[in-house]
Amino acid sequence: MLHPLRGIDWFRWYAELKRSPDLYNVTTSGKDKFMKPTVRVFGMLASDSNVAVLMRIGPKYHTQLILWDRRNDTFTRGQWLKGKVFPERCSLNPDGSLLIYHVSKFHHHVHQKWTAVSHPPYFTALVMWPHHRAYQAIPFDRKTKDPHPDPFQNNEHPTLIDCNGGGVWLANHHVFLKHSDESMQTNPPGRHPLKVTHVSGHKPPLPFHETVYARGVYWTDKVYMAVCGNPDCNFEGCHLTVHGKSFSPRLKSRLEMETRTINNPKPPEEMNYNVDPMYVNRISYVLTTEGPKSRIELEGAVWADVDRSRDRVVFTRGGGLYTCTIVQAGRDAPWTIEERMIEDFAQNTFTEVEPPPAARRW
Repeated sequence: MLHPLRGIDWFRWYAELKRSPDLYNVTTSGKDKFMKPTVRVFGMLASDSNVAVLMRIGPKYHTQLILWDRRNDTFTRGQWLKGKVFPERCSLNPDGSLLIYHVSKFHHHVHQKWTAVSHPPYFTALVMWPHHRAYQAIPFDRKTKDPHPDPFQNNEHPTLIDCNGGGVWLANHHVFLKHSDESMQTNPPGRHPLKVTHVSGHKPPLPFHETVYARGVYWTDKVYMAVCGNPDCNFEGCHLTVHGKSFSPRLKSRLEMETRTINNPKPPEEMNYNVDPMYVNRISYVLTTEGPKSRIELEGAVWADVDRSRDRVVFTRGGGLYTCTIVQAGRDAPWTIEERMIEDFAQNTFTEVEPPPAARRW
């Protein structure tokens, strides 16, 4: 009988696990101990058209862009990128013709980060902003919200503004960048048809604030609770943030994203404070409606949004794209959901895709 720990390439296992700990599940049963990496899919829906863009992440940090026509649920597989793409820092413009994304990768032992704009489903950059600084100290007057010429005037202290990169579209050709002053030089240098607003040149509240845009979705409202009031919550001292979005006025239904901020569950003796964060987020998506069992969780959902063009909820789980409807067996029966898979992207493999000439032009 084979020992359950024999036959493992421990050096490869540890190197890959350390490189991407959130994308790998490891088991010690059977001969093949190194399991396949999980696949995650994130989406962005265009507000003024039936176009959507999906980001398929995996294996490791390989990311594929997929163009989705929501009218007939057809898909165009696009380019792959070898690097870590941050879906929460990406955005699709209202007509679905331009995508802004943020990438981090190591190239020849050099850590490079940048924000770029492209035509989906291609990563070929039309314009690119190299990223240098994560935060910038900007002093603001608390009354007028105007920048102070002197950071210490009237005992005002500089405000740290998040400049982690990425951006969000305010109009079809107006983009807001989360970049500091020193990260506004485009590459290649030259003119582009975009109106660009960046963090330090804008008064608070910032249009990129999480109450407007979070995880690829424009939410209509946000509720913040200092302590989670759910008695079934297993996390002590949990802070809950709920982003909401209404749909189906007939059923008075809502899609909600619940973000629970908790202490890192790692034991203190195992914490590496140079790498491990003090707090982690647990995100879940919930459908709510009136009547019995008015709260239904989309189990395992990685991303969810409301497709208003067809009055439906779409979400991703693993490598699949799903839609669901709320049904009720009887007048007093509890609400349930019926799921249907639209497409499965788990079996997509990396291939070289040459962008057409139109993807290189504005």
